[in-house]
Amino acid sequence: MEKESEIDKGSTIDIMATLSNGSTVCIEMHMYDLPEFKHKSVRTWAKVYSGKLKAGQGFWENKPVICISFTNGAIRDADNKPLKAVHTFFQIRERDGHELLLHDMELHYINMHAFVDEHSGRDLPLDMFTKWLTLITQSAQIDKCFLKDICEEDEVIAMAFEVLASLSVDEATRLAYSRRQDDLTNYYAAIQKTEESIRQAEEYKRQAEEYKRQTEEYKRQTANAVKAMLAKNWTVADIAEALGQSEEEIKKFSL
Repeated sequence: MEKESEIDKGSTIDIMATLSNGSTVCIEMHMYDLPEFKHKSVRTWAKVYSGKLKAGQGFWENKPVICISFTNGAIRDADNKPLKAVHTFFQIRERDGHELLLHDMELHYINMHAFVDEHSGRDLPLDMFTKWLTLITQSAQIDKCFLKDICEEDEVIAMAFEVLASLSVDEATRLAYSRRQDDLTNYYAAIQKTEESIRQAEEYKRQAEEYKRQTEEYKRQTANAVKAMLAKNWTVADIAEALGQSEEEIKKFSL
């Protein structure tokens, strides 16, 4: 996220996406400094949420911001008690009755250690959440066969597994993979640049056609004005002076 001033503390979001309903989803992977992470995630939510409205919009038009954090262990609540569940979910609610104030704030914490402890070596449900968490925590999983089964069933997860595997291979292989990714990036950048050049050329053509149309319209209106003034016995010299043009140009319009 951009700083509002030089003295602001910087902050990085791993992934930020806008859903079709206008909600923003922020995803972070956090592997250390867990005691202070909950403060960071609340600050992330606040900065993203506060930056969504434009001048003239009502406050009620703000769209929800959902922060999802994958942590390498348990975060702690306000009483310093560890939250040991795999998934903990926070919203703004009334203290005693727990009524929900609004849907605009969601803070989700995914404890990857708890997931491994709870599911490793056991039969797992095949929901998408479990599949992706199994992939993310693969190094700590006891049953590697389950991950293989997931990759065979889901092409997207298999592609993600290939990328993760490339990050742990030897230096030469990693460099080759990096070069391949760079080549793909450059290829798509070249395509984007070409498409932008085509767009600009089409825009220049449109502007030229619009200029030509306006010029022809000006000539038509001027010619009509000259003919009307001649019909009222204006001299060519008087018309030229009135329209700020030469007598030669006025004679062309009178033809």
